[in-house]
Amino acid sequence: MSSDQSMASAFGAKITVAAPDHGLYLIMGRVPSVISDVRVAGGQPVIILPGGLDLLAMMPAASFLWLKGQPSVAQIGPVTIDEERFHQFLSLVGLQQPG
Repeated sequence: MSSDQSMASAFGAKITVAAPDHGLYLIMGRVPSVISDVRVAGGQPVIILPGGLDLLAMMPAASFLWLKGQPSVAQIGPVTIDEERFHQFLSLVGLQQPG
């Protein structure tokens, strides 16, 4: 039993850490097959960025962990973005008209 668990038990506390089931992730790929790897992992591409190697995808946390070890993935990480900034991003990459 770890010291954290011992302390929690001493105070009658129950500590649990849970990750969200699904999240938005930025995946930077090394090769175009990264997109099919995201789909195989259970992810759904939301936006494929110009160049075809980088994308935003919704996926379960388990998919994120699996993709971290794939050779087609250079970088992967969770993304948190507010709606206004998201629309600015879409305009910046040419996927949405301003306004």
